[in-house]
Amino acid sequence: MVRPIDSGWESLAANGYHAVTSGADFRSLVRDAQISLHFRTRLGYADSLASLGPSLRHNVEFAVKLFQHCATNHALEVPSAMRAIPIDVLRAFVAVVDSRGFTRAAEDLGRTQPTVSLQVKRLEELIEAPLFEKASRLILTRSGEICLDYGRKILAQHDEMLDFVVRQRSGSDPIRLGMPSEFAAFLVPNLASLTRRDGQRLHFDFTCEMSETLLDRLRANQLDVALALMSDGGAEDAVAEWRLPMGWISAPGYQSPKDGPVQLITTPERSLYYQIAAAALHRAGRKFEIVCKSANFDVLKTAVDSGFGVSAIAKGLAPKGSRLVPSAQIAGLPDVTLGLFARAGGASPPSRPLVEHMIDVLSTSPALGHT
Repeated sequence: MVRPIDSGWESLAANGYHAVTSGADFRSLVRDAQISLHFRTRLGYADSLASLGPSLRHNVEFAVKLFQHCATNHALEVPSAMRAIPIDVLRAFVAVVDSRGFTRAAEDLGRTQPTVSLQVKRLEELIEAPLFEKASRLILTRSGEICLDYGRKILAQHDEMLDFVVRQRSGSDPIRLGMPSEFAAFLVPNLASLTRRDGQRLHFDFTCEMSETLLDRLRANQLDVALALMSDGGAEDAVAEWRLPMGWISAPGYQSPKDGPVQLITTPERSLYYQIAAAALHRAGRKFEIVCKSANFDVLKTAVDSGFGVSAIAKGLAPKGSRLVPSAQIAGLPDVTLGLFARAGGASPPSRPLVEHMIDVLSTSPALGHT
């Protein structure tokens, strides 16, 4: 059975005739030829040609012979300094590594698996080194590690540039700021007077989610700046970070059962607050039951005020009217790290005033223990 023919055949034939009849620069054509010849071999040359019409088949045969001659005589090799790596080629390689396979990468990129394979092959030809160890297609060589590191940075800068230009051209350029909902009450009012470098007021698109979700959205370039809580010492990529002590809170008259399980008010299981609280209770040998679970800070605050139970939170963010419960009565809690994060490659020009202002506000905020 003959496999479908890629449009590269038509391109190969057209480029061959164009090179001969116009005397055009062959360099880019030779690179395309190497890929096309590799593609020809994978399909089976004779079977593939048999499926073409007479005119196109003649053109392909001519172009293949032409490019084979050029490649054999090395007359048209491109100096390394003149080579450029297309963005799509880099994106295909990074996608293969991230998705742990060519098939999944093709699905994520909306391309065919042979196309992705050829793009990775082209990157290897451009850098003149293998990207993967021969024993395993998914173990990177040293060259592969370098390409992956720089590739991620290049793609992030490329996508940020396009996104910024599109948003600016549309006339709507809000800064997309994400934060856990417990920070909104004291942080948002401090942003109202912020202006851009040209004196215009900044516009915002606020998102309040759990820290884990915010960081996922930041990595996906769906946020420009994010404020997120992490385990102590885990904010390596943060623009700035602050260490926050944790504590237990309850309603003023609430009495935690001494013998029964701890009545826990908490965020969902994936969240940092839950993981810290559950781990602390396990270490202390305390059983617990979840009496209220929500990602919404207002819901948790209401449950605490209503006497449902106790909740773990950064002490400086304890709602007014709640009571700090001594850790000795429940379980000791570790500190957490609050990190301020910008999109990959650093804060974009429009968001830099915001980042600088947020650092000033958070570094002096009584809510975070500063006086």
